[in-house]
Amino acid sequence: MQLTFQQCRPDDVHALRDFSYRTFNDTFAPMNTPATMQAYLEQSFNTNKLHGELSDSNSSFYFLYAGRELAGYLKLNESRHKLI
Repeated sequence: MQLTFQQCRPDDVHALRDFSYRTFNDTFAPMNTPATMQAYLEQSFNTNKLHGELSDSNSSFYFLYAGRELAGYLKLNESRHKLI
């Protein structure tokens, strides 16, 4: 099976939101109350917030595909600070 990365574009915001929401919920719901999960998911994975992050020149999102199936994503944040 071939693994490929594809950089997310602003029009990928709904796919990113759906995948992020589902994987975070599947991982952490057993350790939290439904109300806590709902509040966090709505705050962290809403389309307005994700669209802003996708548009941020210091951040990049990539989808990972296993064959044609979306299997994961990653976010890279760059620092523009000068290191001494």
